[in-house]
Amino acid sequence: MRQAIKALSEKKGVTRMTKEYRRWCSFVESLPDSPPVPTSINTFAKLDLSNSEQFKICFETFKLAPPTIYFWLGEVLFPAHFTVFPQQLMKTAFDVPPSSLEVGSRAVGFSGTKEAHSLLPSQVRITDMSDDAPELQATDGSMLDLVYSTATCVQLENYDADSSESWKVVLDKAISMNVNAIIDKGGLLVGVTPRDAAKYLVSKDITHVTFFEDNWRIADSNGRELPKAESPVPEADTMVIYDEARTRGSDMKLKRDAVALLTIDSRTTKDDFMQAVGRLRQFARRQKVIVAYLPSLQLPSGNTTDIARVLRFVVNNSVQAIDSGLIPWCDSATRHGAILGGIPNSLEPCPLALDVLYAAPCVPETPNDRFHRQKNDLLAPNSPIVSQHFFAEI
Repeated sequence: MRQAIKALSEKKGVTRMTKEYRRWCSFVESLPDSPPVPTSINTFAKLDLSNSEQFKICFETFKLAPPTIYFWLGEVLFPAHFTVFPQQLMKTAFDVPPSSLEVGSRAVGFSGTKEAHSLLPSQVRITDMSDDAPELQATDGSMLDLVYSTATCVQLENYDADSSESWKVVLDKAISMNVNAIIDKGGLLVGVTPRDAAKYLVSKDITHVTFFEDNWRIADSNGRELPKAESPVPEADTMVIYDEARTRGSDMKLKRDAVALLTIDSRTTKDDFMQAVGRLRQFARRQKVIVAYLPSLQLPSGNTTDIARVLRFVVNNSVQAIDSGLIPWCDSATRHGAILGGIPNSLEPCPLALDVLYAAPCVPETPNDRFHRQKNDLLAPNSPIVSQHFFAEI
């Protein structure tokens, strides 16, 4: 309401302001059994946003009036948040690493998991280190075997996704199982900040909790909170909360026999799962993980252990994720090849017509068909050799 009145006051011309405000008043007074607009606000000239009592009257009078709502949408919301442009900047992951034809080109990186490497830009290659370190060839199998042989599972029976306090079920389960860390890969702590989750845990007799809020911090049961680097308590003597964003790449020195409660959801892939398990740096020794999932999660059936079903579930999710990523990969690859061929490398038209934005796919395409169709559309017969070489590599 404040925004609408402020926007109305900024309209050019007193006549236009007065006419628009009169529309608001006329609508309210036209309603059945509706009293006249209060005298204190019956003309725009009387409005004063600094008068809180008058503003309350104004809000109650116009809060459901369509002319007021439409004015706010058209003058405030849409101009600020629904701006469209005829062209958009277009870059993809293919534009980051150097071309394989560039002199001295080399794209170097590291990842502890690699099953989605087929969706990386074609310039990125998996290095074969079997001659120098043959044991690295078996890391995936070793991790799967460790999880299969040591991990256990638990269902979060009372978790209600529609409740604003469902996160308490996860924390209460962690307390009852006396774990040393919560690795929330499944995002089941939705609705609570890491700081508030830590406060809840210390209120339940957990003496110290490590959490991330701008930086890693340690809270204690006395209500004190310090940055981890300044705390006299090492993180190994605390319960550590890895919120969803911290389940990949975060390192904490946990106890050698630490046990972690690891949550998963319907979208968790093998890559996500293994990265989350990897927060336990001594997992190959005495550290263990308990996988927590909701009863509604549709795990593969079969006469086998729960952890085996969980592993099949995350592997199936990986297959689906890679499959759904192939078409976007083709789009990015052909776009990059066309850029090498000399088309404008940053701007492309924005589709604005409703029939384009909301049209369903007309003809199903395999990734191979999609790639060759777009290549033929974008690659001119006289394209530079670098562009032709790129498409040949793909």
